[in-house]
Amino acid sequence: MSATTRTVPVILCGKTAKIADGVRAALRPQYEVVQVFTDQQDAQTGIQKALTDDSISLAERIRAVIFGGAFNDDNIQSIKSFATSQQNARKIAWLQHAPLEKPREGPLDKEKYGQEVSARIKSVLDELKNKGKLEEGDDEVYQY
Repeated sequence: MSATTRTVPVILCGKTAKIADGVRAALRPQYEVVQVFTDQQDAQTGIQKALTDDSISLAERIRAVIFGGAFNDDNIQSIKSFATSQQNARKIAWLQHAPLEKPREGPLDKEKYGQEVSARIKSVLDELKNKGKLEEGDDEVYQY
């Protein structure tokens, strides 16, 4: 990465540590997963702190939260509502796993799945970054 290109900090919410590790590795160097939450309650309080902590430098502020497929619409809405309930909460992008068009066949290869998901996440993050939506934040939910 050049000196003028910054790594974009993001938070990842997922139920499986092995998949989260694969996603984290695949998003580098453009995106840095600074926290991983596997529990809804921890995600609510942790994300709220990240969005309201004024001691965090501008370069280190979270630009997006990425939810894995184990987090459903209700989980995401609950986390988002709680995390943004404070008046000083910064706006960010929220990424939600899109339902698969057809069910997977056979057992889940977690490493391969992590790579597939990472490519979709990176594509959406790149698009949002190019449109300036990671810098300004709009509190919209985008599917990947």
